[in-house]
Amino acid sequence: MNGLRKVLQFVTTPGEPLDQYVETIKACFPTDVVNFYTPGFQETICSQVDNFSGLTSKYMHFMSRYKKKERRGSDAEEEDERS
Repeated sequence: MNGLRKVLQFVTTPGEPLDQYVETIKACFPTDVVNFYTPGFQETICSQVDNFSGLTSKYMHFMSRYKKKERRGSDAEEEDERS
């Protein structure tokens, strides 16, 4: 895979023979592998992970609403027991 990494480091101009060779070599690998060995990918993916808050914030919002409902339900049960 170090060969693929080296090939991806070439700076090419679209349409030149070297660019065509690079594209041909890239086509031999799955897209995820090519992305992984593309220069700067590790920084890009780390940045995306650091900035990701979608699922976590949705989960936290859901849990806070669930806990509020749970507390309301237990308050009503305590009141029923007192009666």
